[in-house]
Amino acid sequence: MKKDTAPALSDAELNKILAHIGEAIKKARTGNKTMDDLAYEINVSRSVLARLEAGGDVRLSSIIKVMYGLKIKPNEVFKDLL
Repeated sequence: MKKDTAPALSDAELNKILAHIGEAIKKARTGNKTMDDLAYEINVSRSVLARLEAGGDVRLSSIIKVMYGLKIKPNEVFKDLL
């Protein structure tokens, strides 16, 4: 008997989601803190923060640290995704 499996997420769909998350993070940070200041405050490298804002793939723990540092809730970052 064949088991039901979740549909595969295409690379294009994944990249679109990552870009959306990056844009939401950048929007929350811009005008509030510099990238260097935020990276220092939350103990994440500037390159990780830059990769996140550019829609790159980063650790979930880094995303959580950024959201915590910017005082934004997950629903503000992930809304309109699914």
